[in-house]
Amino acid sequence: MISNPKISVVILAKNEENLIKNTILQFIEQANYEKIEILVVNDGSTDSTEKILAQLNYSNLKTIRTNGIGITKARNLGAKYTKGEILVFSDAHMELSNNWAKNLADYYANEKFCMATPLIYDLSHNFKTYGCTLNKNFSLDYLHINPFNNYSPIAIGCFMIFSRDKYLELGKYDEGMNYYGYEDIELSIRCWLMGFSIRLLPEIRVGHLWKDKINKDFDYIKNKYTILRTAYLHFNEQRIERVKKIIKSHYDHHFSEVMLKELINMINNSDTLKLQQQYRQIRINDDDWFMSNFNIPF
Repeated sequence: MISNPKISVVILAKNEENLIKNTILQFIEQANYEKIEILVVNDGSTDSTEKILAQLNYSNLKTIRTNGIGITKARNLGAKYTKGEILVFSDAHMELSNNWAKNLADYYANEKFCMATPLIYDLSHNFKTYGCTLNKNFSLDYLHINPFNNYSPIAIGCFMIFSRDKYLELGKYDEGMNYYGYEDIELSIRCWLMGFSIRLLPEIRVGHLWKDKINKDFDYIKNKYTILRTAYLHFNEQRIERVKKIIKSHYDHHFSEVMLKELINMINNSDTLKLQQQYRQIRINDDDWFMSNFNIPF
């Protein structure tokens, strides 16, 4: 095991002028650990985020400006420009508990993991979650207890932790679903199917501001595509059909038929089916195992 591993934090920011400074200060001041670097990927912000970042003078803080390349590409790019054995991908509206980095480094030194998720509490509502699972509608359920003995079926996307070598072995974030949606769920499922696991680290407490309002630029088609792509990549035919029915059920009949046809065309014109075959050849577990192992009724 590696003692005193370096921790690389990649923060994705887009129009985060209200909270980006405090988030960075939290990462630095609450760390109690020296071997930490922070890289902010400012992905096309049009507010004062860039100006605020320019005013922060820390030797272990770097920024990259990108032109709206999206979640998965931005996070993969950030990882490329960092060096730590531990990778943390974080949102830009976070609060960190004291000693978060020291606790993470100590844990890693004793038991190396593939992926990990902390205990996350909501900054605007009164709840905390020990990771996530999936329900019968293929959507997230937050775990308000710790039912899987410090493991989590799904890592919460606002604060995802990786061993760098396993992140690379998994194939990084899927840049084919480069839009807000199921990118964190897909990567979590991929982790388990490839024979790895997601550790729950409840001694690390992280606050997250869940945003109630959907951005005015939210694209429902692209969002649903990430759901359907996840199903095609990892599920058997019966479960793929269930996901299609769930997507259709969200809309009136005519629109749902048109939308589903468009989504299937997007799948067929992408690398989804090629990746599907690659994953099925190398995975250790299948989706039946995953659903059974975590008592998921889907």
